[in-house]
Amino acid sequence: METNLEIYINLRHKMTKNLSTAKKRIRYIIDNEGISRRQFYIKTGIANGVLDQNTGLSEDNIYRFISTYTEINLEWIITGKGPILKKDITSPTTTEKENKCTGALVPYFRSPLNNDLTPIDIDNKDLTPDKYISSPPNFAMTQAFFSVHGFAFYPAIKEGSVIGVKSICKSAHPHPNHKHLVITTNDIFIVELRVSDYENEAFICRTSENEDFALDKKNVRAIYRITCVLNPE
Repeated sequence: METNLEIYINLRHKMTKNLSTAKKRIRYIIDNEGISRRQFYIKTGIANGVLDQNTGLSEDNIYRFISTYTEINLEWIITGKGPILKKDITSPTTTEKENKCTGALVPYFRSPLNNDLTPIDIDNKDLTPDKYISSPPNFAMTQAFFSVHGFAFYPAIKEGSVIGVKSICKSAHPHPNHKHLVITTNDIFIVELRVSDYENEAFICRTSENEDFALDKKNVRAIYRITCVLNPE
């Protein structure tokens, strides 16, 4: 398998016309990962404010990014082709038709809670799921699927739906345009989520009825960003 450096060299001639769109794709990744701009700049060594400028990215900054986030498929960053994550790149023996029709096999759990009512740790690769189901190809960030029972978000997410999720940490800045499954010390619900403008120790949650309420981070046990929804017929 090619290293990031080898892929970088092979794609270098395509970069000049694609640097601006590469920045948009990088912003898409860090927004979906819940990574703050500050965290991104510190981790990569890229100068503060680069992502918010109207110009494209330099080759040096592209290389800094792929050297830091080694799991990201560089060809997708530069050209938009292929999966976002390198682990989802299929082998040469898989036909193009199969690539378009099938996604990665992702663990499915009937409930986001374990038998002892603790949240499912989807980052734990040793967990045994109820089964595996195929993720839609455009949702490479999906780590697991949960069934929706008792915590719907009508009309977008119905009772009996299956949701794809990605785990995020409580210190992350959730994207306000995404829906999140939140597990607290005594409840489970789906809301749109953002950090309070006045108090960094609280989230502002918006319900499906467009009602806002504050949620103390100390009461949050787990947060999952919803990456896709499979509603029942």
